[in-house]
Amino acid sequence: MPKKDLTPRVTDMMKQIQGMMAMNPSWAPQLEQFWRAQDGVLDEAEAYCNAWYARRHAAVRSALAILQEMNGKTPEPAAALQAISEWQRHSYERMAEDMQHWLSLCAHCAGRIATAESEAAEDILHETEKRTKAITQTRHATPV
Repeated sequence: MPKKDLTPRVTDMMKQIQGMMAMNPSWAPQLEQFWRAQDGVLDEAEAYCNAWYARRHAAVRSALAILQEMNGKTPEPAAALQAISEWQRHSYERMAEDMQHWLSLCAHCAGRIATAESEAAEDILHETEKRTKAITQTRHATPV
């Protein structure tokens, strides 16, 4: 069975989209703000992930340090319990940081989206005003 070439279909679809955009130029500000907000959300998510991984690395490194300290020694039960307890306390602190950072991520992302929507609405309003003025102004206002 011969393969179908999808290039004409994709080209036709892109022409249709282009036609729709040309018919409604007021979409341009909204689309631009949408993509700017998406870029900002990705920045926020990257910062969250980097901090999350740093906390996970800290947990692993602290566990390794405790193991290396106890390696080859016969640890006293009280010292071992103290070390485990200390590690767990720091793990709870890291988890609390995770939650705080997550809530902050959600708030910042929502703020970016809301700001983008607001700015897009302002841009659309200004563009509409400009177009309305251009349409209503007459070139030669000579009374008949």
